[in-house]
Amino acid sequence: MIGRAAVIDMGSNSVKMAAFLVGPDGPGAPYRQEGARTRLGGDLHETGELGAQQMERTAGALALYRDIIRGEGISHVVPVATSAVRDAANGAEFLDDVAGRTGYRFRVLSEREEALYSYMGAARSLRQPTAVYFDLGGGSLEIVSAEHYEVRKVLSLRLGALRLTRRFADKKSAFTAESYGRMAEHVAASLPGPEELGLGGGPRPALVGVGGSLRAVAKHDQAARGYPLGKVHNYRLRAGSAGSIGGALARMGPKRAALLGTVSPGRAETVAAGACVAHALAGKLGSREIIVGAQGLREGALAASLAFPHEFSGETVPHTVQVQDSVRFACEPDAPPRHAESLAAPLAAAGLLSGSERAVLAQSLRYVPRLDSFGNLETLLRVLLDEDSHLSHAEQLVAALAAVHSRRRKVAEGLFERYGAVLGEWRARSVRKISALAAACAVLERAGTDARVSLDGRGGAEIGLPGAGSGFPWALFGEACSRLSGALGLEVACAPRRGGAPRPEAAAGRRGGGRA
Repeated sequence: MIGRAAVIDMGSNSVKMAAFLVGPDGPGAPYRQEGARTRLGGDLHETGELGAQQMERTAGALALYRDIIRGEGISHVVPVATSAVRDAANGAEFLDDVAGRTGYRFRVLSEREEALYSYMGAARSLRQPTAVYFDLGGGSLEIVSAEHYEVRKVLSLRLGALRLTRRFADKKSAFTAESYGRMAEHVAASLPGPEELGLGGGPRPALVGVGGSLRAVAKHDQAARGYPLGKVHNYRLRAGSAGSIGGALARMGPKRAALLGTVSPGRAETVAAGACVAHALAGKLGSREIIVGAQGLREGALAASLAFPHEFSGETVPHTVQVQDSVRFACEPDAPPRHAESLAAPLAAAGLLSGSERAVLAQSLRYVPRLDSFGNLETLLRVLLDEDSHLSHAEQLVAALAAVHSRRRKVAEGLFERYGAVLGEWRARSVRKISALAAACAVLERAGTDARVSLDGRGGAEIGLPGAGSGFPWALFGEACSRLSGALGLEVACAPRRGGAPRPEAAAGRRGGGRA
């Protein structure tokens, strides 16, 4: 399928719609998102049913989404409902009413489906092969443990942020020190340990979390730290920070929390409970940080509906092996294009380019063609960094800075200090290395020429271009070789065409190849 698709996610705390462009490789990140805080599951703890006001608010939001979807010409729509409708005694009756008013027949996901689809969306976007993935919703907490993308355990627990708030907070969703402590004890006692999640005795797996409450905690942490990137996807949230934030927000209550400007009024009610769950799970697993994802259930449900149309349209739950294979296929490592790989692979084999640098180079090369669309490269940088990526924030920043640096060195280098806290160990040298490689690879791509790299073992390298034609830009490539010399710490020489006399431009490339 190539076109547009939409997912409607009816949860305990909110109902959301996300619209996607679907290409040959599947759906990308959503290009439009809408959300309404309807508190559909707000009365479940006391009555066991969905409240009349909450159902009416939800139906109104769904009517709006229906009109948006029709207006955009979206024909592939995936409506799913989760724990609130699943647990409510009047859930089926409500869905019949919704179908009559909007035309959408919602699929009520089982606990296992909800967990697997959330894992599918998060794993495809973050590519952590061995990890514990959790989706912190309003009514439930879904957990999937995976080792090399093989699912080990799937759990669904009644530890949603809204459910916990309704149970332990007062009528105004405020906690006392005593009630927050009781909630923390309840959560810790309810969570599984490593053995229950089927985790072996190997390296500690990554802890990956999605959900609105967790993202709110991450945004609050970024504001407190003065973090320079305005994105939460793939943000590393320190487990200790989650605990501190949960306690602080619980003490001040939702009204005061909303006044901080870092937590939205709609989310302020449940963010303390969400932070409590995230901190407790990290403590149970011995994790020092939580990788926060912006993609989860909606992206996974859409991917499943496209990958397993017969299972998804019926009552059959896709087999776990199908989900594993789909995730593993989507998470194949990125490699630079062929001509660029002819330069990158020998350098990687010689230990001059790490695996992570190779992935960053591949991303930077995808950014380079977009440079021509922006007159202000700082604006382009912000656009690139706003995109969801499986690369860490530091890696994505290096890829974007390197693309800008390949054209406008002074502009890029003027930004090094601004983003120093994000770059961390990468530093400016890594940017210059990826930038020099991107510049050289761009020439190879435009000329349709492979490179043949020879390393002499004495700190020198020669790049041969046997396929270079008469119109090959020797001067441009010679300049790129000169930049590679400084970036790699090698004497890089640009060889002439095989079977041809040395060109003046090629000789200039060799003379320019000196150490930095």
